[in-house]
Amino acid sequence: MDNQDEINLYDIWQTLVTHKVVFWISFFIVFSTGIFFSLTKQPIYEYSQLVEIAGYTNSVGNNINLISPDTEQTRIIKFYLPKILKEYKYQHPDNKQIFDENQITITKNGDSNLMLSIQGSKLNFSLYQEIVNRIIDKMTNNIAPAVNTRKEYLINYLNNLQNQLNQENQTNALLSELITSKRKNDALNVRAGNIELMQRVFAINSYRENIVDLLEKISSLKLEKETLHESRAASELMVSKDPIGPTISTMIILSLVLAFFAGFITVLITNFFYKINIPK
Repeated sequence: MDNQDEINLYDIWQTLVTHKVVFWISFFIVFSTGIFFSLTKQPIYEYSQLVEIAGYTNSVGNNINLISPDTEQTRIIKFYLPKILKEYKYQHPDNKQIFDENQITITKNGDSNLMLSIQGSKLNFSLYQEIVNRIIDKMTNNIAPAVNTRKEYLINYLNNLQNQLNQENQTNALLSELITSKRKNDALNVRAGNIELMQRVFAINSYRENIVDLLEKISSLKLEKETLHESRAASELMVSKDPIGPTISTMIILSLVLAFFAGFITVLITNFFYKINIPK
């Protein structure tokens, strides 16, 4: 078995030596091509921008979305992005920097944010910035009616609660004044007077509880109204520090390995045809 292996290795070596010119020509072509692409290929960077989905902050500090991240993500991929690229191509027919939809990815980042990521050259930064801005504009314009409707509802609700609070305060003040200014009861009407007084005190406590509830509701609604916002950029467009994908040195090493493999395969094919053409 060992002798057979030695014979096979020796035959392979003899084949390589016999067709060494073919080997080195194939090696040089593949390796030179790999070096050329490694040195001329534009490095690819990742651009990313965080977008905050329309919503507000509730009384316990949680962010409440007016639209779910999954729904907004689907709208961007299926509706916004194709329309934006079509509009951009129409407005810039001579611009060759257009990229396809596969260069951009949209992922959820937390419960209220989406991360827009684009892979491309640094030369196209302005293009990517414009595409991302257009996506955010589409998101904002789409959710604007819902935000305005919510804002009008909050304003009306707050006005109603404020009027109700004013009425509760007036009633509470009136009852307090009646209790304070109540004259001493006659000796024959002491019990009836005490019962009436207790009823008024109970009513005051009830109104005070209502007032506390109203104040909590008003405070919560004011916070919601102040923090209510449309979809907006939560960060600037950032670019990765280093290129993504294989480095130049890695690509050169891969080219070297591929060149040796290509040369070896070429020699075997050449030797095969050489044997076929040898007259028996």
